[in-house]
Amino acid sequence: MDKLSHGSSNVGNHLSEGFGYLCGSSLHGAIVKFPFSVSRRVHSRKPRNSVSGTPEERATLQEMVAEEIDARPPAGSLSTTGKNGHLREQRHEVWRAAVAATRYWMARLDLHDAISWAQQMEAPEGRAHPAINDEDRYPLVEKWRAAFVKQLLTPAWDAASVAWKQNALARGKYEYTGLKPDRLKHAIADDLAFLAAHPVRRSNRRRQE
Repeated sequence: MDKLSHGSSNVGNHLSEGFGYLCGSSLHGAIVKFPFSVSRRVHSRKPRNSVSGTPEERATLQEMVAEEIDARPPAGSLSTTGKNGHLREQRHEVWRAAVAATRYWMARLDLHDAISWAQQMEAPEGRAHPAINDEDRYPLVEKWRAAFVKQLLTPAWDAASVAWKQNALARGKYEYTGLKPDRLKHAIADDLAFLAAHPVRRSNRRRQE
């Protein structure tokens, strides 16, 4: 009977020592591996954060995108700034033609003066052209003045072209052309009113300039 009790006591001591070993300092270095099915169940219970947000956030985003699409002009149509840019481009073409005419007649006048001076100085370059008569200069001046007045009265297409007209008015460049200053002032006022009523985006404005 004592042996049996003693044996049971030894078994209990061994179990206690084993439990103490697991619960003692040695437990921190031990790796307890749980079955795969258990770890998978625990992982599946954790809340997952979607990279697309919650259902409410996704619904709000979809509404915002739909509103932005609805606000866009229909395919093939132009926005207000697009229409304004188109109107300015139409003016730009007319303005460029007026500038080209003014520069052409000014270049013809300068060439006439250059040839006349070379021939007076008996430079070899002067002999490459027909003889220049002073009477031929006046018709060139008249044609240049007519082109210059036409450009002053051509509708401006941007702020730079308006500034060019304002500079001509301030410096009196319109004198001897027959153009009245009041008429030039009225043309400038119309240009400023057009630009104010037809604004364009800053990027388009820089590209047009």
